[in-house]
Amino acid sequence: MLVLVSLAAPGRAQPQDPEEGPAPALEPEASPSPSTSTSPSTSTSPSPSPSPSTSTSTSTSTSTSTTPTPTPSPSPTPSLLLERGRRVYQEHCAPCHGLAGDGNGSAARWLKPRPRDFTRGLYKLRSTPNGALPSDDDLLAVVNRGMPGSSMPAWEDELGVADRRAVVDYIKSFSPRFARALAPPPVALEEAPTPAVPLAEGALWYQQLGCGNCHGPRGRGNGRALATLRDDWGRHIGAADLSGRLRSGAGAQAVYRVLMTGMNGTPMPSYADGALTEHEADLAPAVRKRLVARRLWAVARYVVSLRRARGGLDWLLRDTPGRAGP
Repeated sequence: MLVLVSLAAPGRAQPQDPEEGPAPALEPEASPSPSTSTSPSTSTSPSPSPSPSTSTSTSTSTSTSTTPTPTPSPSPTPSLLLERGRRVYQEHCAPCHGLAGDGNGSAARWLKPRPRDFTRGLYKLRSTPNGALPSDDDLLAVVNRGMPGSSMPAWEDELGVADRRAVVDYIKSFSPRFARALAPPPVALEEAPTPAVPLAEGALWYQQLGCGNCHGPRGRGNGRALATLRDDWGRHIGAADLSGRLRSGAGAQAVYRVLMTGMNGTPMPSYADGALTEHEADLAPAVRKRLVARRLWAVARYVVSLRRARGGLDWLLRDTPGRAGP
């Protein structure tokens, strides 16, 4: 009690220890409140000793100011995501693509086309330019829907989205290309011309661009260049039978995208700059862009028109197809 009276003695400034911090109930740089002991009225007139209720209030204020603010749970670290992706990959993907991601899994010898080798970072189906890395969304799309006409199934209904995204991250770890560079923005795709380009024009450009050399005059995958086709690993590769299910998707827009981006690792090039004649190279860029878009959309519509039902005698009498291709 003597200490309390001494501290509250009127008119006496209390020295502050330089090693002592500010009072617990005060915020640094805060303006003093008229009700505190530092107000002008308190310094010029006697004030009673602090009441028990005041002391309790100060104690409560101090306790409140030191209560930690809850923080949200941290996101999974990259190492945890990779570990999750590794578990998913080893269970569902390694039998075909191999533990090292090199396409040499235990089942690979019986599969045609062979499973993708992830170590070189070359992917057929992308939204990015020819030769570029795919985006995460590109990889996820293939995981989701699979590759029609191959042994790659769709996983969208088999795995949760977190597992599918984790395995995409893990697949990227097989190639050093992903550590050195980011995927570029998607190729800008032009809207389909209106009115639609006639199929006869599409058939003309299908031949002009040399599509028939690999895919055959009617798109059955039996072009005259079939025997010479090799992928980037030096293995023989077939041309897709365009009258069947397409791995890129069935619509004209999916075919148009492949014509713009090409298929990395295969002989299928990009025609983003290749759908012009020699004398058109000097035209204004905007004019060239419109010409390319019209011609590739025309080819895409023609390719979609080649699809037909397969059954009965039609299956037996159809042209000899090429081997499973891109």
